[in-house]
Amino acid sequence: DRLRPEQGWGGFTLHNTMNKNNILSQIQRIEDQISILSDREYNPDISPSDQREISKRKKKLNKTKRKLAKRLKVK
Repeated sequence: DRLRPEQGWGGFTLHNTMNKNNILSQIQRIEDQISILSDREYNPDISPSDQREISKRKKKLNKTKRKLAKRLKVK
């Protein structure tokens, strides 16, 4: 059984570490986007349709964030 190039010694894979770091950075970007949307959402001059769109976008981002967090726990 040969080691793949991304595998290190002792069964630890460099690939998994890179994946974990990638997922963590994606989660951080999503949190930043949610924060920006939250700030915009409370603008008194925003139209009701824009509020709905922002709310929908935040909901989608939160769902993506939950999926990414779940993938982190699986590894």
